[in-house]
Amino acid sequence: MEAMERNDIIRVNAGTEEQNIKKLLHNRVDVTTLSKSKLNQHIGNMQLEGQLHISKVPLSSYTRHLLVTRNLKSEFTFISEFSADLAENVRWKVLLKKYGL
Repeated sequence: MEAMERNDIIRVNAGTEEQNIKKLLHNRVDVTTLSKSKLNQHIGNMQLEGQLHISKVPLSSYTRHLLVTRNLKSEFTFISEFSADLAENVRWKVLLKKYGL
Protein backbone atom coordinates (compact mmCIF):
# COMPACT_ATOMS: atom_id res chain seq x y z
CA MET A 1 0.00 0.00 0.00
CA GLU A 2 2.93 2.36 0.56
CA ALA A 3 3.61 2.72 -3.16
CA MET A 4 -0.02 3.66 -3.74
CA GLU A 5 0.03 6.15 -0.85
CA ARG A 6 3.10 7.81 -2.41
CA ASN A 7 1.34 7.77 -5.82
CA ASP A 8 4.13 5.62 -7.26
CA ILE A 9 1.31 3.33 -8.35
CA ILE A 10 -1.99 4.81 -9.47
CA ARG A 11 -4.98 2.55 -9.86
CA VAL A 12 -7.11 3.13 -12.95
CA ASN A 13 -10.37 1.20 -13.04
CA ALA A 14 -12.03 -0.08 -16.20
CA GLY A 15 -15.38 -1.67 -16.79
CA THR A 16 -14.05 -4.84 -18.41
CA GLU A 17 -10.86 -6.82 -18.83
CA GLU A 18 -10.98 -6.06 -22.55
CA GLN A 19 -10.96 -2.33 -21.78
CA ASN A 20 -7.92 -2.83 -19.56
CA ILE A 21 -6.10 -4.66 -22.35
CA LYS A 22 -6.96 -1.89 -24.82
CA LYS A 23 -5.64 0.72 -22.36
CA LEU A 24 -2.44 -1.28 -22.07
CA LEU A 25 -2.04 -1.53 -25.85
CA HIS A 26 -2.54 2.25 -26.17
CA ASN A 27 -0.02 3.01 -23.39
CA ARG A 28 -2.72 4.48 -21.14
CA VAL A 29 -1.70 2.07 -18.35
CA ASP A 30 1.55 0.23 -17.72
CA VAL A 31 0.25 -2.99 -16.15
CA THR A 32 -2.94 -4.99 -15.84
CA THR A 33 -3.73 -8.35 -14.27
CA LEU A 34 -6.08 -11.14 -15.20
CA SER A 35 -6.26 -14.90 -15.00
CA LYS A 36 -4.30 -16.98 -17.48
CA SER A 37 -7.44 -18.58 -18.89
CA LYS A 38 -9.10 -15.19 -19.50
CA LEU A 39 -5.86 -13.82 -20.95
CA ASN A 40 -5.68 -16.69 -23.42
CA GLN A 41 -9.32 -16.12 -24.36
CA HIS A 42 -8.70 -12.41 -25.00
CA ILE A 43 -5.50 -13.08 -26.95
CA GLY A 44 -7.50 -15.30 -29.29
CA ASN A 45 -10.56 -13.06 -29.56
CA MET A 46 -8.61 -9.81 -29.92
CA GLN A 47 -5.80 -11.27 -32.09
CA LEU A 48 -3.08 -10.19 -29.63
CA GLU A 49 -0.56 -12.97 -30.18
CA GLY A 50 2.93 -11.57 -29.57
CA GLN A 51 1.73 -8.06 -28.62
CA LEU A 52 1.92 -8.41 -24.84
CA HIS A 53 4.65 -9.26 -22.36
CA ILE A 54 3.25 -11.93 -20.06
CA SER A 55 4.96 -12.54 -16.75
CA LYS A 56 6.32 -16.06 -16.28
CA VAL A 57 5.46 -15.81 -12.59
CA PRO A 58 1.72 -15.65 -11.84
CA LEU A 59 0.43 -12.93 -9.54
CA SER A 60 -1.28 -15.59 -7.46
CA SER A 61 -2.04 -19.27 -7.56
CA TYR A 62 -4.59 -21.36 -5.76
CA THR A 63 -5.96 -24.85 -5.47
CA ARG A 64 -9.49 -25.98 -6.01
CA HIS A 65 -11.25 -28.29 -3.61
CA LEU A 66 -14.27 -30.45 -4.28
CA LEU A 67 -16.86 -30.44 -1.54
CA VAL A 68 -19.20 -33.41 -1.34
CA THR A 69 -22.00 -33.95 1.15
CA ARG A 70 -21.64 -36.88 3.57
CA ASN A 71 -24.52 -38.83 2.00
CA LEU A 72 -22.65 -39.10 -1.33
CA LYS A 73 -19.95 -41.53 -0.15
CA SER A 74 -19.74 -43.57 -3.36
CA GLU A 75 -19.52 -40.37 -5.43
CA PHE A 76 -16.81 -39.06 -3.12
CA THR A 77 -14.84 -42.29 -3.55
CA PHE A 78 -15.18 -42.12 -7.33
CA ILE A 79 -14.12 -38.45 -7.47
CA SER A 80 -11.18 -39.06 -5.13
CA GLU A 81 -9.89 -42.01 -7.15
CA PHE A 82 -10.46 -40.26 -10.48
CA SER A 83 -8.77 -37.00 -9.46
CA ALA A 84 -5.79 -38.73 -7.82
CA ASP A 85 -4.41 -39.65 -11.26
CA LEU A 86 -5.31 -36.49 -13.17
CA ALA A 87 -1.73 -35.21 -13.25
CA GLU A 88 -0.77 -38.25 -15.35
CA ASN A 89 -3.96 -38.44 -17.43
CA VAL A 90 -3.23 -37.70 -21.10
CA ARG A 91 -6.82 -36.61 -21.88
CA TRP A 92 -6.72 -34.20 -18.92
CA LYS A 93 -3.41 -32.75 -20.13
CA VAL A 94 -4.92 -32.20 -23.58
CA LEU A 95 -7.86 -30.31 -22.02
CA LEU A 96 -5.53 -28.16 -19.90
CA LYS A 97 -3.46 -27.30 -22.97
CA LYS A 98 -6.58 -26.53 -25.00
CA TYR A 99 -7.61 -23.91 -22.43
CA GLY A 100 -4.11 -22.59 -21.86
CA LEU A 101 -3.84 -23.92 -18.33
